[in-house]
Amino acid sequence: MDQKERRKAVASAAAGHMLEWYDFGVYAFVATNIAMQIFPSDNPTASLLATFAAFGVGFLSRPLGAVVLGRFADVRGRKAALLLSFGLMGLATVGLGLVPTYDQIGIAAPLLVLLLRLTQGFSGGGEFGPSASYMVSWAGPGRRGLFGSFNQMGSAVGALMGSGIGFGLSAVLTPEQMMSWGWRVPFLFGGLLLLVGLYLRRNSPEAPEQHLRPVRIDTTGQVPESLVTKAVRLFILAGTWAAPYYLILFYMPTYAQRVLGIDQRSALLASTLIFIVYTACVPLVGHLSDVIGRRRTILIGCASCILLSYPAFLYMTTMATFEAYLIGQFAMSMSLLFISATCPTTIVELFPPRRITWINSSYALALAIFGGFTPMAVTAAVSATGSQLAPVAFIMASCAICAINVFGMRETAFLRAVPEGEGPDQPAQSPDLASSLAR
Repeated sequence: MDQKERRKAVASAAAGHMLEWYDFGVYAFVATNIAMQIFPSDNPTASLLATFAAFGVGFLSRPLGAVVLGRFADVRGRKAALLLSFGLMGLATVGLGLVPTYDQIGIAAPLLVLLLRLTQGFSGGGEFGPSASYMVSWAGPGRRGLFGSFNQMGSAVGALMGSGIGFGLSAVLTPEQMMSWGWRVPFLFGGLLLLVGLYLRRNSPEAPEQHLRPVRIDTTGQVPESLVTKAVRLFILAGTWAAPYYLILFYMPTYAQRVLGIDQRSALLASTLIFIVYTACVPLVGHLSDVIGRRRTILIGCASCILLSYPAFLYMTTMATFEAYLIGQFAMSMSLLFISATCPTTIVELFPPRRITWINSSYALALAIFGGFTPMAVTAAVSATGSQLAPVAFIMASCAICAINVFGMRETAFLRAVPEGEGPDQPAQSPDLASSLAR
């Protein structure tokens, strides 16, 4: 493969994922502002719950987008599907920045936000499968984990930009200005990202089709899993990855403000600093999964989250300072990284080519159930129980189920990719370093 084409392809796919998670991050980071302007209420908790409910509603349309755009990708190609999903996401993002307030148009304001969130969910549902598969298909031998991690790197860069812009605005604007109009600026900035991303995706090459096959004859007697079984595994993996992902990376700034009493500017500064380190480490963990395997890498992340979640949250709630919050969220984010950087490639490797619809559908359904409504569920749990440690239960339960599911999966890191047309079930002639590690 031409190196220039490979770099262009990965950059175009990452750009779309960056915009998707830029918007999701911005929405979560300015949730307290949206709550006051679009979902006003005499009860601040009720107002915030309504805001996070709108955040979650965006995930309800993901399964429909996954089926429609996934089928579109299977028929018209991954490049065309990525271009369409990116355009829809960008237009909806800009639209959120233009929505009038509740005081200006009444109930129409939250209804418009819900409509735009549904549009974003539809486009986001068709983004993951083509994007992750597109990236992995351009990888060289023994580098699929690294290339697949760029999918997550795009997410991290998008979230970093969202938190960074949010912090910058909160630093130069007064709280009154931020509440009045400052929260709109990050959404409108998404219009610039839309133009850049459309240019990259329009000029990107179509991805090569590849199968995965063993580098040596399989003597384990393992029975191949059906597509339905793989879809169930993907659903569990995506759901148990999404719940702690949204909690740790996107809900925590709101938790810092509402529970720990930290001001918005400091909470966004902490998120920005953490995302800088998180983004830089994503490809390192992706490469690690190429060396030690997908299962081992994900299990490291699950074990770390389970062991660190309680002491991290206990430390944050006991100290209730910016420094304690920064340390606690950093520890949780770095633990989550081992799961997040590895999952995109793991999911793609479960399925053969031209099965984007299966990937999209299972992934989108899992996010609709477990991902989008996690911030709302955690907010409600903290309010109902009065316990500041309520998020710990969500993290530990999700990671425990994830570990059980991954432990039963076939290791795919050491399978060899071959061009379509060569028999996917025929073993390669000579083992390589990866096959030695797989023994």
